[in-house]
Amino acid sequence: MNAKRNTFSWGYFLLWLIGAFIGVVVGFTVFFVIMSALGSFSGPIPVFAASLIMTGCFGTIIGLAQWSILRLFVQRSAVWIGFTLLGFLISSPVILSQSGGFGPVITSIGNFNMTVTLGSVLGVVQWYSIHRKVSWSTLWVGISLVCWVIAGWIGIALSTLSWESGPIFYWLGMFFAALLLSVIGMMLLFKIKADTGFSEKTQPDRPLWRRIMRLPGTRLGWWSVALAATYLVFFLLILPTLSGKVSWGQTAALLIVMVRPLCAWAAGIAGLAAVVEVRERSIMVWIAMLPALYFLYRLCIPLIDIAYYWDAISKTTLL
Repeated sequence: MNAKRNTFSWGYFLLWLIGAFIGVVVGFTVFFVIMSALGSFSGPIPVFAASLIMTGCFGTIIGLAQWSILRLFVQRSAVWIGFTLLGFLISSPVILSQSGGFGPVITSIGNFNMTVTLGSVLGVVQWYSIHRKVSWSTLWVGISLVCWVIAGWIGIALSTLSWESGPIFYWLGMFFAALLLSVIGMMLLFKIKADTGFSEKTQPDRPLWRRIMRLPGTRLGWWSVALAATYLVFFLLILPTLSGKVSWGQTAALLIVMVRPLCAWAAGIAGLAAVVEVRERSIMVWIAMLPALYFLYRLCIPLIDIAYYWDAISKTTLL
């Protein structure tokens, strides 16, 4: 790891906190002013144009704010900002579709889909930007996902404070909470890494087929399998409700619906970290990552729909 001397102080963090909040407010204001102006002059705004505007306003603020902390730990890490912009550009069609184009009503399912998409996509692209410089950087994918999901629920809670200003409270609260939580997670990651060194031993060299056809040999591998088994339990609990023979209470049903995908994502992230960081090759870990791939496919459906839409538009224009 190409580390930089840690010059972090609480005074610096306080200034960062104030600057980050102002940045989120400014980015939010600029986005809605541009969208409102374009909507009033040209009518419906194309999805791709809205995605570019959203990426420029929010992606720039999030990337700069996170990098201003990251640079204290990793030298020559400005590429983080560019990859953050890429993550927002990839995620923005899902966000626009799940929010009804930043509409006045954000459903719980829509919030969950948006935050999971942003957290996972940003986690992957940001991890790629530092994976050659920071050992065990794969854990950032999980940190990013958890931070954005928690931030989404904070935004939902803030939106209940006012009926008229609820959407504003939601977006400001969600973006600022995600930024704050992700930076705290970043500092904890480097703090724990400095204290422990993540000294788990890698898999010994042995024939590949033996490493595949065996039980997991690392803690991360076993975590991935355990989380996938938990996902399977919640999946089996849902099956009786499909036939109408069993009806869970509202609270229990909501818990099952929310915890099941979280277990799948956590199993996939733990499995990915085991494969990348400690060379885990057990077939059980590869199988444990399959539910995460399924949910990743479901999150990509809006992108597929947009591709078909633009293809249909282009054919109609040619005709």
